[in-house]
Amino acid sequence: MKAHFRKSIVFAGLAGALALTSCGDGDTATAEGEITTIRMATDGTATGSAVALGVEEGFFEEEGLEIELSSSSNPPAAVAALQSNELEVASVPVIPALNAQSQSIDIKSIAPVAGFPDDPEAAKEFDVQGVMVMPDSGIESAADLEGKKVGVPARQAIFEAFIIDAMQSEGADPDTVEWIALDFTSQVESLRTGRIDAAAVPLPFTVEAEEDGATMLWRPGLEFYEGGQTSTWLASPDLQDDPELIEKLQRAIQKSNEYANDNTDEAIDVGSELTGVDPDVLRDSGQFNYFPSELDVDALKLANDKLVDMDFINQSVDVDDFVILPTE
Repeated sequence: MKAHFRKSIVFAGLAGALALTSCGDGDTATAEGEITTIRMATDGTATGSAVALGVEEGFFEEEGLEIELSSSSNPPAAVAALQSNELEVASVPVIPALNAQSQSIDIKSIAPVAGFPDDPEAAKEFDVQGVMVMPDSGIESAADLEGKKVGVPARQAIFEAFIIDAMQSEGADPDTVEWIALDFTSQVESLRTGRIDAAAVPLPFTVEAEEDGATMLWRPGLEFYEGGQTSTWLASPDLQDDPELIEKLQRAIQKSNEYANDNTDEAIDVGSELTGVDPDVLRDSGQFNYFPSELDVDALKLANDKLVDMDFINQSVDVDDFVILPTE
């Protein structure tokens, strides 16, 4: 059964003009194109800048897609909206995405959002997630987080997994941590005021925390993932019933990601609009996101195996079934 999406008929602009001028016998002709509206949510970070740029550049329009772009910084909420088909597509970090799939929630990964380039050395430049502490906290390693109040954007999600993995590797007990679920902006403020002992945030909130005097305890992203994507575009059950529409989205997302990588200044400006962080602050940091052009299935399998070994997810995910790869 085909998914039922809202569609509108619009005049096809240039294509229509070409069709009219090609009629040599004087007959009039019209060209109409069917536009499909897609409800798409970013994750509330600067990783949404590639798709937002792609919408501006017309990559989605070229595929006959009109994007209603929103933001959902809470992964479980985004997954729930997908599951109920309130959204067609949502950006979700890989860890909560795999966690949801392990619970038999019907979502599929169709394209990467952000992550790392293939070159291991170049990848280090795009490790943009951080665990932040104040310099007088006495916290010098992951092991020192025992018994501390640690901010995370959501429970059972990306940063909690990062911290548990690092603490276990240092022989510390993550069960002693008092996890405090806060949005990224609130984490930065709560770290400054002493409400929490550590904040787990991505760029550009790492830069905001540093402006408040915080220091980077460690960057956990590349250490955990070792490459590939750190977040992924997930498709709703209804969208999965329309492979042609998924392929259109995949082509537009790939063009968007490649454009953002080639036009960093534009991506930073859009990332600033999405997060409210001064674009000059982002430029001065020398850091920004990388947007892979293809899903890295092996990297997803590695992340899945790590989550299983940590007992972070209930059962192993069949990653080959979890992804929908382009047919071309």
